[in-house]
Amino acid sequence: MIFLGVVGILITYMLIRVYSGEETNTAIMLRFGATVLAGVYVGFLAVAYLLPIFTDKVSDMVFSDNTRVAEPDSLSLARGLVAQGEYEEAIKEYTKVIEKEPDNRLAWTDVAKIYADKLEQPELAVATYRSAYDNYEWSDEDAAFFLFRISEWQLDELDNREAGIATLEEVKAAFPETRHSANANNQLRQLGIEPIA
Repeated sequence: MIFLGVVGILITYMLIRVYSGEETNTAIMLRFGATVLAGVYVGFLAVAYLLPIFTDKVSDMVFSDNTRVAEPDSLSLARGLVAQGEYEEAIKEYTKVIEKEPDNRLAWTDVAKIYADKLEQPELAVATYRSAYDNYEWSDEDAAFFLFRISEWQLDELDNREAGIATLEEVKAAFPETRHSANANNQLRQLGIEPIA
């Protein structure tokens, strides 16, 4: 923006100089060049800044449905209960969301976090993620996320090295030759276990 402002000031100064001079062939050529340059500058500003604003406004008027009311977030009631410290009630609300939207990863994640962080029951957090992973179809990213979190809680919160290692091996088996498998191998090495290729 500063650069464009400086360029604008220089072009304005140039226009004033060439139009305030004498009428010679050179002055006429300079005026023509300065006018073209000013036109290009103004055109650039219009295309770069004004046109996007105008097209956004027009597309909003044409394509928006002004009668539609925004639906509340399905997790908002449960999150409100968490904010109030009503963790058991929040879990019930999250469970209702999960029954309607079993593929809602955020709902599963929030329940697991309540168990692990608020209720200090990491075993239930692990069970929540295990239930999500075992009972529903997920993208590779989501499925790997669940398994890595399970392993993390098994190793850190439950101090169950054997289960954590088994979960990392499960990641390798479920996602061979992917970055998830490579990450699992790296974590196994950090645990002092040389992974089998």
